[in-house]
Amino acid sequence: MRIWGRLAATGAADKRREKLKKLYPGETAEKLLENYYTDLLAALLKIGMAGILTAAAVLIFCRGAAEDVTWVRRNPFGEGSRYAALSMRRQDGSRQEVQLEIRERLYTEETLQGLYLEAKDILEKRMQGKNESMTAITGPMDLPDRISGYPFEISWRSSRPEIISADGTLQQGIYGREEEVELTAAFQCEGFEESSTWKIKVCFPEATAREQWEEALRGTLQESDARSAYEERWELPREIAGERISWEEKEEHPAAAVLGLTCGCMLLVFRGRSRKVERKLRERDAALEEEYCNVVTKLALYLGAGMTVPGAWKRTAASGGAGDGRGYVYEEMRLSCRELDSGIYESECYEAFGRRCGRQEYIRLSALLSQNLKTGNRELIGRMREEALRAQENQKYVARRRGEEASTRLLVPMVMMLGMVLTMIMIPAFGNIG
Repeated sequence: MRIWGRLAATGAADKRREKLKKLYPGETAEKLLENYYTDLLAALLKIGMAGILTAAAVLIFCRGAAEDVTWVRRNPFGEGSRYAALSMRRQDGSRQEVQLEIRERLYTEETLQGLYLEAKDILEKRMQGKNESMTAITGPMDLPDRISGYPFEISWRSSRPEIISADGTLQQGIYGREEEVELTAAFQCEGFEESSTWKIKVCFPEATAREQWEEALRGTLQESDARSAYEERWELPREIAGERISWEEKEEHPAAAVLGLTCGCMLLVFRGRSRKVERKLRERDAALEEEYCNVVTKLALYLGAGMTVPGAWKRTAASGGAGDGRGYVYEEMRLSCRELDSGIYESECYEAFGRRCGRQEYIRLSALLSQNLKTGNRELIGRMREEALRAQENQKYVARRRGEEASTRLLVPMVMMLGMVLTMIMIPAFGNIG
């Protein structure tokens, strides 16, 4: 029962209880939960007992049935050693556990020779790559350093690396020629080493007009540079491939920089205006929070003096200065006065005022004034005085919070001044030490 009480008190049990109630609405939730956990524990116990009994039977009946091991499997060459846990039985019947390191398989000379011939045939078909044949190489070749399933490491050598490199890449800048090259592959495994050589023919396509021009330009510039390498000036060629040319020094116009600077300024102005609007909104919100106490206090004072709600509202709206930068609430109140003068219902004017201000306290004030139109003025003055007291307490809290924010902002300049003072003290001290 103690275990059941702990299970029923968990958060998971509460969620399970709600789900079971949805499945079986006519049953008691506690009974459903108890049956659920009872069935669950019973199933777990059955599985656990079955596993324990099976393991015991295996230990009893299979203890003497283990077959003697006469060999262990090695990993193929290149896969490294593996470890096996074996039990060794001695002549006197005692047993000893042995952790055996099984090294990878080694190959005899005859086996490696046979594998080499197989790998050579496979490599000869593969190295051609996407080319039509070994006598018509027009693109890169496939020269791997290993062949899957064989223990050899393959290294390549090209007789003419200026035509085709050892990785099978054709050199650039050669056109309209056929060149013969010998590629040699060295197969190595342990102490075994064999080499195979293939003669291939590389067929370079004819150069296009643009490629011919680029080649002529490159060759002419190299020759001109070599001729004037020891001169103070490099005389640029005036003719390339029979064509007269002239050279001009490219001028960098600042137009692009000006355009970039213009775009950057536009972006800064855009972001600055956006931030200014956000800053104004924060200032407005802070001003509304700060002026709420004054507004409620004035309304309570005028209502206590016997004025009607619209009269007190208009008098409070007129008391705030226009254009002082912080009279946001009075501007909103004057807008409500104009709405009242235009014939809009008082309740709608007060509710619209609260929505425009957007703060919870002003929404509460507008709701208080709207309810007064329905219930009368009997309790309004008392509730307004209570609201004024609440606003005064909130104003004290706001003042404390802003003081803490100001002290936090002062930490940075204080730390900077401390760093400057320490620097002024430490520099002369280190100078005297030297």
